[in-house]
Amino acid sequence: MSTTDSALSADLVQAIAATTAPIDRARHMPGYIYTSEEIYQLEKEKIFMADWLCVARIEEVEKPGDYITFKVMDEPFIIARAGDGSLNAYRNSCAHRGLVVAKDSGNAKGFTCEYHGWSYDLTGQLVGAPFMDDVEDFDLSTCRLKMLGCEVWAGWIFVSFNASPAPFSDHVALFEKEFSMLGMGSCRMGSKQVWDLACNWKIMDENNLDLYHIQATHADTFGAGITSDELGFNLHENGRFSAFYGDQPLLPDGKSLFGTMPSMKDQPDDFACIGHLPPNFVLVGRIDSSVAVVSWPVAVNQTRLIAYQLFAEEVFDRPDVDEKIAVYDDFLRRILDEDTGIVVDSHQAMTLDSYQPGPLSRMEASIHHSLKHYIGQMFNG
Repeated sequence: MSTTDSALSADLVQAIAATTAPIDRARHMPGYIYTSEEIYQLEKEKIFMADWLCVARIEEVEKPGDYITFKVMDEPFIIARAGDGSLNAYRNSCAHRGLVVAKDSGNAKGFTCEYHGWSYDLTGQLVGAPFMDDVEDFDLSTCRLKMLGCEVWAGWIFVSFNASPAPFSDHVALFEKEFSMLGMGSCRMGSKQVWDLACNWKIMDENNLDLYHIQATHADTFGAGITSDELGFNLHENGRFSAFYGDQPLLPDGKSLFGTMPSMKDQPDDFACIGHLPPNFVLVGRIDSSVAVVSWPVAVNQTRLIAYQLFAEEVFDRPDVDEKIAVYDDFLRRILDEDTGIVVDSHQAMTLDSYQPGPLSRMEASIHHSLKHYIGQMFNG
């Protein structure tokens, strides 16, 4: 198999044709799409270094000096709030020898490389470089950490490694239209879970937008009340997907502990929705909260899943808010725990020589749609 040459292998051409066929005769992608190091590296070039990526919540860098560090496929970067209130994203790679200048997260006045002491302010500008004053053609004022594209939508922070990314407004326009009722810009993060999983990132991402598995995998938590007849699939351009249906809040007894969010006052009590923003962001909404799950590639066989749970800002003034959020957080953990074993087993199955892709159900329309978009990004130009 060759994916880097202009001509694709016959096997891959056949697999693409099988997956992009109409869903009533389509088949899933072959296992090597999820286990090949070559495919993984191509995903970095074609997807993760090209697309807008949702990487954090605004509350995580709320005050001047707040910063977080992150990696996308081994590419480290910093998001920091400067003293003037501006939000900045730049590569976490010293302009001298490339070492990281910040670790973890916290609050700082600037960053200093541990190797030679080069220091940077919160915008990424170089402000100090010991013993460089006599170096020819070296100008402190023109040296900085390489900037990344950085935008905010509904309280979510997006970055782009692409020097000429698609307009950000275009990237989020449909999500804004379909999910503005969730009022996420007026919400705050109640909990954040991080899961490290032995599977390819696409397996987890597909699972997150898969409505077919809910009744079986999640029968003990929230899946028993959902029937296939009430699920409608909205398949949009560029791999976007949404569905709106009826379901209870994500709690053991299905009864909200906070009531209807102000932004949702015009929605029915059983409002439920799901949306997929490629490449790896899945949003789940209920009348009283929102959950976003993001599947990050760490290695071809390793994924970091980050799950954020949001609540209306008003509930954080309640004296019992921590106790109640813990109930939501625990139930979400139970749901994700049901998923994690499934995706690890799925990855293991795809490593076997005997694995053969199965047919796609009409209940997997969201996955079929996502795969066609993925194929277009990866192999069609």
